[in-house]
Amino acid sequence: MLQGMNVITLDDLAAALRGRGDAVAAYISSGSCRRAAFAAVQARSRPAHTMATVGAAQLDVHLLCTELAAAESAAAQLFERSSAATQRVLSSMVEVDVAESMLAEALQIGEEQVAGAAAASHAAEERARAAEERARAAEERGRAAEERARAAEERANAAEERARSAELFAARAEAELQRARRGGRGGRGSRGGRGGAGAAHNSPAPAPADASNTSAPEPPAPPPPPSPPLPDLIARILAVETQREGDMSEAEALEILNVTDRRPKWLLSQVHPDRHPCFRDEATAAAKRVNQAMDVRTRHVTEVSYDSD
Repeated sequence: MLQGMNVITLDDLAAALRGRGDAVAAYISSGSCRRAAFAAVQARSRPAHTMATVGAAQLDVHLLCTELAAAESAAAQLFERSSAATQRVLSSMVEVDVAESMLAEALQIGEEQVAGAAAASHAAEERARAAEERARAAEERGRAAEERARAAEERANAAEERARSAELFAARAEAELQRARRGGRGGRGSRGGRGGAGAAHNSPAPAPADASNTSAPEPPAPPPPPSPPLPDLIARILAVETQREGDMSEAEALEILNVTDRRPKWLLSQVHPDRHPCFRDEATAAAKRVNQAMDVRTRHVTEVSYDSD
């Protein structure tokens, strides 16, 4: 049977069996297998051997076949287990690669979100600082406007005091004038009757007096009436300080328009030069400032609406 399979030696048989399992090849190459083969050759060359020897050889061959089948089964099971383990390793490697890719993507997204949040926080801090600066500047301008308003009020009160003093002085001058006129008329009448009838016989008649000497003295010229005070709205508008005339900032425009709670068009009509002929130059300057403030606020509202869109 071994010669039909082109197996001449035990080494050829071991080489043939290595294709089905290393365990079978190792057993065939072992010493016990060689001894069994040698006993079989002796039994074939000497047919006169005892039946006990033949039975022992057959038993050894049967045992060899059994062990060979067991080795083949073990090799097949080992191959199946190795294949399953290889599949699990490959699937776990794929899962690890997918998990690493997902983790890297999540880390990248997290870093981008953190960077965006940091940029937004920095921008918000910058806007907050700018708003604080504008608020402080507006507060300082408000305090300056209050100071100017108080100064204007004090000047108005002083002007009123001067006006009252002028009125009192005019009233006193009028009273003095009336008293002077009444005194002049009484003196002329008494001079005609103080001498009586005896004086007319004893003394010559007095010469007629000059009319210019007997007239009442001219009263002093009244002081000129005080000029009316500058209207409050014009004074408050002109009291607003501007860094560059003709190039008004938003805060300055807001301060000018906030001198009243009414609408800007109403404020413009109140400071129009035609309403204040005595203060035409001041009214013209105030109307110019109100127009500039209205233009600045309109431009600012338009920019804010575009930014919000």
